[in-house]
Amino acid sequence: MVNSSNSFDSIVKSMHLPSFYNHDTTNLQIVETHVSIVFLAGEHVYKMKKPVDFGFLDFTELSSRKIACEQEVVLNERSALGIYYGVLSLISNKKGGYIFSSVEDPQALEYVVHMKRLPGYSMLDQRVINNEISNTMFVKLGRFIGEYHFDSYTNPEITKTGEYEGVAFNIEENFSQVTPYIGTTIDKSQFDLITSYARGFLHEREKLFRTRASEGFVRDVHGDLRLAQISILNDGDIFILDCIEFNNRMRWIDTAADISFILMDLNAENRPDLVEILYDSYLDKAHDTNVGELIDFYSCYRAFVRGKIESFALDNPELSVIEKADIADNARKYFKLANSYAKNPIRQDIVLVAGLMGSGKTTLSLDLAKYTGYVYISSDVIRNTILRAPSLDKHSKKDALNEGMYTDEMNRKTYDLLYSQASEALEKGHSIIIDATFSKKSERNRFKELAVNLKVEQRFIFCKTSDDVATQRLKEREEKGDSISDGRRAIYFDSKKAYDVIDFSKENFFELDANKLREEMLDEVLILLGKSD
Repeated sequence: MVNSSNSFDSIVKSMHLPSFYNHDTTNLQIVETHVSIVFLAGEHVYKMKKPVDFGFLDFTELSSRKIACEQEVVLNERSALGIYYGVLSLISNKKGGYIFSSVEDPQALEYVVHMKRLPGYSMLDQRVINNEISNTMFVKLGRFIGEYHFDSYTNPEITKTGEYEGVAFNIEENFSQVTPYIGTTIDKSQFDLITSYARGFLHEREKLFRTRASEGFVRDVHGDLRLAQISILNDGDIFILDCIEFNNRMRWIDTAADISFILMDLNAENRPDLVEILYDSYLDKAHDTNVGELIDFYSCYRAFVRGKIESFALDNPELSVIEKADIADNARKYFKLANSYAKNPIRQDIVLVAGLMGSGKTTLSLDLAKYTGYVYISSDVIRNTILRAPSLDKHSKKDALNEGMYTDEMNRKTYDLLYSQASEALEKGHSIIIDATFSKKSERNRFKELAVNLKVEQRFIFCKTSDDVATQRLKEREEKGDSISDGRRAIYFDSKKAYDVIDFSKENFFELDANKLREEMLDEVLILLGKSD
């Protein structure tokens, strides 16, 4: 809803004229969004808030527009230092026109955010469209966002605002605001699938949201991390602009919700290659190994939000028929993308990755954990923790299969701790990946029962490879000497003979050809888990 005033309309009309400004206005452009009017004048930018009320923001009062302008400058200095000059007011020049003045001028009629103008080519949405990008850019950007998130502030108020109830509120608010557009920009079947998915995920994975909040991942972040908000100059400098300043609850969110926005945006541009590069480099700096568990959920949410915002724009009576058609098409594109995310599974998983030594199960498990965000639990790590054995010294040990590190007692302790860590992670709402040999039927049955008791989906993935490939891998590992794994050629064939027959049902068992390339193995398992297509 717009509550326009005579002074606002008159000021906007004046600022459309190059003669209004006291500096060069080469290439004067005006860009209008649903909440702002932005004047790009020469090397300067002036951004004015519209007197609108959308429920989630209310700029109908001049005082609220001033506060929003001031907040915008302060908050965006975190990711765009040197770009935001400050806030100016607009006052009457006593001659029927207007001039800029200080933010504290009591005669203020309007306020604008004053910024440095960045070159249009540098905005990331334009770079992607024009293919003026490089892998290096997205590596740097992922690390930039990862550091930004890691350094972001949190406190009990932020945590309370952005934990489970806050997420549920935002989701339901979006659904109610989109309802008027069903049949226009979103099909009823799409709306029903998305709402069912989101509500189902919230219900089934409530513990995960609460765990993320309690562990400090709800922070004061950006809130609107889109391609169009990011500038990458030719010298590599990165500036992220225009965070949400008007509503704290939309900025006090899980970092997963923030990073998902740009990942979704890249998928909307059909650039999964850039998604992978940015996500990998983000993980390098974010110090958040489990963020992947919520990426699909929040990507669905973000696509739905973009469809909603585009739909809102259709309410502007000044748009032409052609403009409305373009906006409607864009809204449908985002709702279609949200619909595709809503087809992903919502379940909590136990994934047992098993196999003989040298089968590649640890490499697969680590790759899988990275891309899914599932908690990674390793028998090798646990075994070495129990023994307090330096990882670089273990290959000098001459223990046979049932000696030293491999006695029945040591195996029991290892699998007891494995079970304990798995249970703890599952109780926190995480899905888990367990990397272990699982040679004994009794060890496998114990985790079967855990899955049944907790009503969690279980997959048993057995990495199978030839003896030649396995022993060659073990040889290379021993020569390199930097693996935490305890496997050695000397005990390979004994361990193979001691491996109990696998008795998992066909529904839960998957035998993986571990002679394949690393990427091929990962893709197969992601498809099995419904995480890829």
